[in-house]
Amino acid sequence: MTYISLILAVLAAVAVFLLLRKGGHSAKAPQRRDAESAKTSANLHGLPLVSSPPLAPLPQVEETSPAAQPARRSIVRTVNPHVEAMLKDFEFTRSADLPREEARAVVDMLSRIPRPPSALHKLVSPAFLATAKTAELSEMVMAEPQIAAKVLVMVNSPFYGLRSPLGSIGQAVTFLGMNTVRSVCLQYMLDESFQSKDPEVRRIFDGLWNASAFASELCFKLAQLLQLPDPGALVTQVVLSFLGHVASHSLLPKEMVLPMIAKGMLERARVEQRELGLSAAEIGSLLMREWKLPAPIVESVRDIDSVLVTPCDAAQMERSTRMAFCYICARLGERLAYGEIKDLAEYDLRQEPSVEFFHAHSYLRLPGLVRLNEFMHLPEVVKSINAMVFSMQVR
Repeated sequence: MTYISLILAVLAAVAVFLLLRKGGHSAKAPQRRDAESAKTSANLHGLPLVSSPPLAPLPQVEETSPAAQPARRSIVRTVNPHVEAMLKDFEFTRSADLPREEARAVVDMLSRIPRPPSALHKLVSPAFLATAKTAELSEMVMAEPQIAAKVLVMVNSPFYGLRSPLGSIGQAVTFLGMNTVRSVCLQYMLDESFQSKDPEVRRIFDGLWNASAFASELCFKLAQLLQLPDPGALVTQVVLSFLGHVASHSLLPKEMVLPMIAKGMLERARVEQRELGLSAAEIGSLLMREWKLPAPIVESVRDIDSVLVTPCDAAQMERSTRMAFCYICARLGERLAYGEIKDLAEYDLRQEPSVEFFHAHSYLRLPGLVRLNEFMHLPEVVKSINAMVFSMQVR
């Protein structure tokens, strides 16, 4: 009897062991099924099957949202200490900071630049931007026959990729839009003040106005996508921001200007301040004052180039957003015009390493600009800009 009891006890122990072992396997079975399910789902969606490494702990990131930290005034991302040192070493000189005789000499030089057509004042006025119709723009441009002829040549060029020629400013507005035609008119009105018979100098001016065309096209398309207020005013400011660059190039000797084309904005500004006393932005603002353009426009345009050396000020959200947006469009316009960006779809603004974009990166965290890089790659933007790039290559 004792022997039989012993056997029964052993059998009971084995049964318990087997039950416990079975329970352990069944606890792991759902994990296997989940893994198989994930593989099946990946195959259905055409995704590659990869083994995922264990998740690393998330790094502690300082919150830079203006809403999260309203007391902080600036958002700065240090990418390269050497670049940061270069920018700290440079400061824009304002005309008010120049000695009186030097300031007078600059003003005298600018006073010798011919005035643009009187229609310029109307073209940039806030009232015209807000209320102008196609007929009013056509009438204003046709009152300047030379400008009208140049505008029609430009809109019918491969640059804008129209399938059939246009015979009037009104038709140009219909096919290209009010802001595109108005920006072309503005470029040619400004260009009237900078004529040269030297083909090399003419090419320099043309390159800058081509950059402004790229910049204004980007500006209007992206401003609409970002839902920035008053995109027409932003386009005007972007085009006018090139005025100082054209003016400074016209005042410097050709032998000095030709090497500057290949230089970045910081290097150009250093040369301008050394040789002329002021950089392009300040020269442009003085010239606009000389031409008696509205003071708010002059100040807004002058502020654009200051993004080069100024980190984002989150306390002035609207001003910082508009200023940086215009600056980024202008710098991208230059790169597109000079062939440094050949395909907008392959360009990533977030990875831009140049000194000109060092502080611009901090502005991309503003709510109004956070999707800028994303919208730059939308098909309707890429197609339009790349078509303009291609037209320049085949000219």
